[in-house]
Amino acid sequence: MLMDKIKKFKYELYAFGFYVLSRLPSLGHDMFNTDVWKWKQRIYDFGTGVFTLNFEKTIHRYHPGVTLMWIGTWAVKVYNFSYRVFTGSNPPDNNIDALFNLHFTQKLFIVLFVALIVALIFHVLKKLFGLRYAGIALALIVFEPFYVALTRVVHLEGLQSTLMLSSFLTLYLYVSKSKNRKWLFVSALLGAWAVLTKTSAVFIFPFAAFLLFLYPLLSKNKPSEAFKYAISNLLVWFLMFCAVFFISWPAMWTHSGLVFETLKRGIVDVGIDGGHLQMFKGVWVEDPGPTFYWYVFILKSSLYLIGGVIGSLWLFKGLSSEKKKFAFFTLAYALLYAIEVSIPSKKLDRYLMPSMISLLLFAGLFFEWSVAKIAERYSKRFMKVAALLFLPAVLVLGALHPDYFSYFSPLGGGLKKGIWTIEPKWVIGQHALMDYLEEEMNENNLVSFENGEALNFSTTSLEDRMVVAFPEKYYTQLHPLVREIGGWATIESIRPDTKNALLGVFPVWFDDTKESDAWEFQEQVYLRGVPIYNVYKNTDRFGW
Repeated sequence: MLMDKIKKFKYELYAFGFYVLSRLPSLGHDMFNTDVWKWKQRIYDFGTGVFTLNFEKTIHRYHPGVTLMWIGTWAVKVYNFSYRVFTGSNPPDNNIDALFNLHFTQKLFIVLFVALIVALIFHVLKKLFGLRYAGIALALIVFEPFYVALTRVVHLEGLQSTLMLSSFLTLYLYVSKSKNRKWLFVSALLGAWAVLTKTSAVFIFPFAAFLLFLYPLLSKNKPSEAFKYAISNLLVWFLMFCAVFFISWPAMWTHSGLVFETLKRGIVDVGIDGGHLQMFKGVWVEDPGPTFYWYVFILKSSLYLIGGVIGSLWLFKGLSSEKKKFAFFTLAYALLYAIEVSIPSKKLDRYLMPSMISLLLFAGLFFEWSVAKIAERYSKRFMKVAALLFLPAVLVLGALHPDYFSYFSPLGGGLKKGIWTIEPKWVIGQHALMDYLEEEMNENNLVSFENGEALNFSTTSLEDRMVVAFPEKYYTQLHPLVREIGGWATIESIRPDTKNALLGVFPVWFDDTKESDAWEFQEQVYLRGVPIYNVYKNTDRFGW
């Protein structure tokens, strides 16, 4: 019986394994996002609140990040337990190996969770349109560079966009094919988890109402029946949503008023009224304006996504009735969400991911049709043609690995122009920089800091050590990598520390060293032929 059930879902298991394997290389040693340390502290506090029954401690941000904190908490528990089993002691403090191992474990748990949701998405698409389309859509999702990047970090958008999409698709399956209400409940559960990840996912509720009303209206053209159907099912969906939201967030059990006050404050004060300083088209702005996400779409989308969207628009009239409806709702989902995130003054490139992942499903309609036509014409198997189709995608990811955030579409000028159009908020070129710093250490016979050694500027001899100063928001992302090669990182704006730095490193788009006489230009560090970092000698420090 068990083997029969496994065989029944063998393709879903393949999808799960395919996704996990695609994310494992260099996981944990690829990057640290800007606010990863804040999330790690929130995860620790969340777990403390849960296991000490102090549920108020599970409120940390308006985001609110609950799903991420649950995943991160269990990762910490498993890592600490495993460490004690194999070593007989707790993980040491101030140990760079332990830091990277925990980082890998937390990322692995995120990967496994997202893989389960992606396998569910694959299952739903297979039930809707068959194995061929589901396989094409799976490949598009797995190989999309920006989505790859966002699903390899301890952050929210990768989780949010995947949960939102799965909530939409399970509800679509319910209204279009399966009248089994389990899909209505699953959609509500996933929708609640999406909102518990990030409040902008609340979009899924009005979109659920939109889908529940419009789909039967398009099918039967009876407004009164469609309205009754929508109201009755939306009520069930919403009640399930509320139940899951309440159960999944311990703070709701004891401090529900504080929860909603926190969420409200975040949405109004930060999301709508608060801007976010960033460089857009070479100018520093608080609000990049209504065209920002169009630039994001062009610069951060793969050629598969852009080409597939154009191809599916061209193919639209030739689609079957069911695929036309699906295409319409995937487009509506993408466009309406893009409008939602365009309203607040705070705009970041990663906020568009829920729209982009929906457009991948739309693009998949064209690629399924194309592969089928080619296979039919040349008497080839569908899977062989599909494998050839996605070979360039594999090569692109191989060229980017493990620096997936450095992807900028050639349609927008690639990396060379992209970094000056949309500021890289999260670090890129970090491994090329570490190679450079390590080479500098070797050429100048610098001594490495020992693992676990703490730097004391007043007592530690620095003449033969590599100490590097970074702007603060890049220090938070780079200091573990510097420690791993035996150097020490400090924050450029902290002058007592910076005066002891041997080198100062600044991203080319964030270089204000003209305001200081302390730095003497040394050279640039390149990524794929493009200058990414300016490296300076510290003229206030002793010589080599």
